[in-house]
Amino acid sequence: MKHLVLDLETDSFDVNKARVKIFGLYDIDTNTYTITTSFQKAIKIINDSEFIIGYNIKDYDLPILRNRYDVRISYDKIIDLYQIFKKRQSVITAKPFSNFKLKTIVKELGLDTEGDKGVIDYNIFKKRPEEWTEQEKEEIQKYTKQDLLLTAKCWEYLKKRFEPFKEFLSQRDVDNYKYINTSMGHYTYKVICNQCEIMEEYDFDTEHKKYEGAFVQAPRKESVRGKVLCFDFYSLYPMMVVHANLFSHSCKCCDPEEKWDGGTFFKVKGKYCKKRQGRIEEFVKKMFLLRKEYKAKKDEREQVVKIIINSLYGISGSPIFKSLYNINTAQDCTALARQCIKYTMGRFETSGYISLYSDTDSVYVEIPDGKSEKECIELSHSISKELSNNFSFPWDEFNLKLECKITYINFFKDSEEGFKKKHYLYVTDEGKIVIKGLQIIKKDSSAMSKLIFSKYIKDGIKNELNCKYEKKDVLDWIYNELANNRPLAAKQFSVKSQENYKNTTSIQSMITAKYGEGEHLLVKNRRIGVGKGTKYCTIEEANTLNIHDIDIDGFVQELSPFIKVETQNKLPFIN
Repeated sequence: MKHLVLDLETDSFDVNKARVKIFGLYDIDTNTYTITTSFQKAIKIINDSEFIIGYNIKDYDLPILRNRYDVRISYDKIIDLYQIFKKRQSVITAKPFSNFKLKTIVKELGLDTEGDKGVIDYNIFKKRPEEWTEQEKEEIQKYTKQDLLLTAKCWEYLKKRFEPFKEFLSQRDVDNYKYINTSMGHYTYKVICNQCEIMEEYDFDTEHKKYEGAFVQAPRKESVRGKVLCFDFYSLYPMMVVHANLFSHSCKCCDPEEKWDGGTFFKVKGKYCKKRQGRIEEFVKKMFLLRKEYKAKKDEREQVVKIIINSLYGISGSPIFKSLYNINTAQDCTALARQCIKYTMGRFETSGYISLYSDTDSVYVEIPDGKSEKECIELSHSISKELSNNFSFPWDEFNLKLECKITYINFFKDSEEGFKKKHYLYVTDEGKIVIKGLQIIKKDSSAMSKLIFSKYIKDGIKNELNCKYEKKDVLDWIYNELANNRPLAAKQFSVKSQENYKNTTSIQSMITAKYGEGEHLLVKNRRIGVGKGTKYCTIEEANTLNIHDIDIDGFVQELSPFIKVETQNKLPFIN
């Protein structure tokens, strides 16, 4: 089995125009590098290899080989690490990658950076090979070898990271790296088909049908200081699959009128076997219990099982996965989950509690004066049993569990005074701040906004149970930080050579014209640099500006959830 890393060096970033100047090849199994200008030599090595590994090769290297040389490589041979990192980012790392450049991935994964991807003047590749000097040839060899080495390191990392995902696949899929080189939905489908002995078939032609998803109730109040309990249905969608037997719609043991249709308690579209639990449902139960076991032991395989049981509902609604696809299964899974949430909220309300907010599988309950926290928790156990007993296959693992106790929670509004979905923060009774949906926690949030939040706002949320500040104070904080640290206002631009931009008035084209191709840290301002209206200049140029010439509108926008509305529009705080 040969594993070949491929990297082409070309004279253009345009796959339709690019000409290959260097073929970079690295045979991982023999630790052999081949860096050549010879197409014949390169294509022989490529054809003799079982797997072609590269970084963004599906969208760049392989189209160039196809366009320029009519070389077509079998889909099953291709392993594109760029695609894997994008598809599986949330599984690979808890903190999203800053970007998907190879050197960024290597750095943020903490891989050995010996032989780190260096820099090279790309104008070298616009020359004919016979025009290269000996020094340029040496630079090309070094640069290409480093590229190949870093790609190989990423591949070895991914093999190790996804080793636990092998367990439930067929040996054929393991040998073909399907535990790495597929989406999570595709991986789950393969697991289910293998474990439940179902034919693995695909349908790429049937149109997807839409159906209603999760239930999210708008908050009843903007802010609450006091006792709020967050309850969460543990694995709600997998539980709906098991309880309603949702994949057993075509059983032969029940007459049509005998099948479960929701009874008098639930409303569903389909009808499901109620005499015998199906193979897929039994597998989900097995995986659920296995996950509990792995979680208790802090076994890394717990994540694998979680992905399998949580992905199952989604693939049931995709016709691509032909053997599991059933639109009723998918829409009844979400419908039953919504009905469970609504029933739960109603039960809390009729018992004297306030159903403050709900989101997919969670319910936030405010404990008013005179009501007992203990009794509220006991009520949650009763609700679990009431719901479970109204299905064909009740299971005592069904649990509305207490996720956390909250002392302060705040929901955020949009410009029209309506609440934004899934935008809120809260402080637990242990002093932990949890933030959902806000820009401040996203990977593309600016360094400035993150600094202002951590240095000036975070402690106020935790200690004073307050997340709203005067706009003047926020502006002062930003200018205070900029006074001593202009790079905080900088934004990174990665620009190509001028020939790659048809529109010479685009900001990227103007940056290339003034500062050259490559990566630049530029500061948005109102006076100097490139751009029409809004300007971008280097950090050195920004150091010559008056502090108020720097454009901080983007930072203010990112921090706007923490800025008080104008006094005349301000809503009273609700205790």
